[in-house]
Amino acid sequence: MSFDPHSFERLRELSRQLPQELPIPNSPKKAKTQTRSKRHPIETEENPQDLFHELMKASPDGKVPQHLMNRLKRTELNQLAQSNLNNTTSKVTRSESNINISSQVNSTQKEEEDSLYLSFERLLLENEEDEI
Repeated sequence: MSFDPHSFERLRELSRQLPQELPIPNSPKKAKTQTRSKRHPIETEENPQDLFHELMKASPDGKVPQHLMNRLKRTELNQLAQSNLNNTTSKVTRSESNINISSQVNSTQKEEEDSLYLSFERLLLENEEDEI
């Protein structure tokens, strides 16, 4: 397709008037990371009591969306599981220490018993010697 000189000149003028391409911003990644670093305590809180308080502060009428209620339930379950794990660990530790204590008590009792037995045996021997 060919243009006459006048049309060609007109096209050049129009191209100069067209908006230029906008520069591609280099910071959309920065904006995403900034929004992630500035997360609300509702999104980051792991303590169920604190999370509940944050939910109540954020809700003017006390109504909480279901997905946030599910998050609260999950944090409560996580805390319960963690406390159960800690209790189990402490029970194992206590039972191990009880075993150690009972073994020490048993060894002490055994030594006393042996000592008493030896004393009784000596007494019997002395009595036999006296009788002879």
